[in-house]
Amino acid sequence: MKRRKFLGHLVAAKSLGSLTPSNENKPAAANRGLHGFSRIFLIVSLGSALLLPLSRWADGQATEGIILGTVRDETGAVLPEITIKVTNLGTNNSRSVITDEWGNYRVPNLPIGTYQVEGERVGFKREVVQSVRLPIGENVRVDLVLKTGEITQEITVSAAAETVRTDSAELAYHVREKQLLELPLNGRMYLNLAQLIPGATAGLNDRRRDTYGATITVGGARAEANNYLIDGISNNEERTGGFIIAPSVEAIQEFKVQSSQFSAEYGRAGGAVVNVSIKSGTNQFHGSAFQFHRNAALDARNFFDPKPLPFIRNQFGGAVGGPIWKDHSFFFFNYEGTRIRRSITQFGNVPEPAWVNGDFSKAPFTIYDPTTTRRDPNNASRFIRDPFPDNIIPQDRINPIGKKIAASYARRNYSQPGSPFNFQTTNSRTPTARIRERLCLGWRISSLLPVETAFAGSAAFASR
Repeated sequence: MKRRKFLGHLVAAKSLGSLTPSNENKPAAANRGLHGFSRIFLIVSLGSALLLPLSRWADGQATEGIILGTVRDETGAVLPEITIKVTNLGTNNSRSVITDEWGNYRVPNLPIGTYQVEGERVGFKREVVQSVRLPIGENVRVDLVLKTGEITQEITVSAAAETVRTDSAELAYHVREKQLLELPLNGRMYLNLAQLIPGATAGLNDRRRDTYGATITVGGARAEANNYLIDGISNNEERTGGFIIAPSVEAIQEFKVQSSQFSAEYGRAGGAVVNVSIKSGTNQFHGSAFQFHRNAALDARNFFDPKPLPFIRNQFGGAVGGPIWKDHSFFFFNYEGTRIRRSITQFGNVPEPAWVNGDFSKAPFTIYDPTTTRRDPNNASRFIRDPFPDNIIPQDRINPIGKKIAASYARRNYSQPGSPFNFQTTNSRTPTARIRERLCLGWRISSLLPVETAFAGSAAFASR
């Protein structure tokens, strides 16, 4: 039976914080108390939420990241009251903060993407750091050094790759969009790429691999110890310990596997935390269409088959995303369908032709006449019966309906020394068909309310 799964609680809105200039350098713990309540409220009543100005949310388990750093002058002295502007190059959304008295700044709740960081103050040249990549759920440090000069003067530098994580003790690995789309991936199951990280292996002989298409074990933990998230929302199948939805690789912006030392905010996981981020569109229209076809042309035959059996697998679909209102609202849509048609060889046992007619004279067991049932004279607690003469059931004792049913059995067609089976069948004329569907939606809305607040969300649907 086909089972359809809809991850209803993935239909969520997530506040991305105020977009107006403000000082963000306040302890994150001050906001975390609102995190659980706000998320539940927005899930239950998204329409109402869009009408209300909301305070900033804490980082929580969402996919947003943080850009932070320290601003100094050429002598190494820290610079307070520097205006820091962070701009998403994909959506042109920007956030501004002011450095504190120690020259530190922190811009939380930023969607993953590529950013430009600017720092300026009267008496200093504007410093611009380009191509700052913010991965899923990461803290990226961008320190600035301002040089004296006119604010109209600008110094542009390219962001350097961070080699050591200094703001978090977690051990995490990212699988990015380029890897998802370009690495060979049989079946297009994103989780198989998680096996590339150190300490991860495929869950061998695991029922979740057969049910969901993939499973992993990380650091020696059991497969059901993992915590699966989509855009920070639980994607766990609590009954089996697997996941509910496996988004198409076309819909995933990137995903992150945290193997150890991750924050206590995630909880639950004795293994790894697998957090997937769904695309939500940018200022540029992007689209794709795909079709992957497999057949039995180059397949080897099964040991029990005289030739390779029919097999056809088609995975097809597409994705499109772009702006609804440039710089303000964006959309993303993805569909993927899978059609599998294959033949299977099966073995079993059917009655011998003589048995169908009631002749068990050569059978290795005895058939007893139920009408002769009586109490054992030697043991009152037992009952005994007499066997049919020559172990053959008389024709007048066989029920006509039962006789017709017995006649419908297939005849034995298989015999191999040591095999317990006497029947083999291959459903080559009517191959079994398996249909799978995946559907993902993403959206992002910003700069539409009097108090400028950004919202983002995603929804996912799958059948298997």
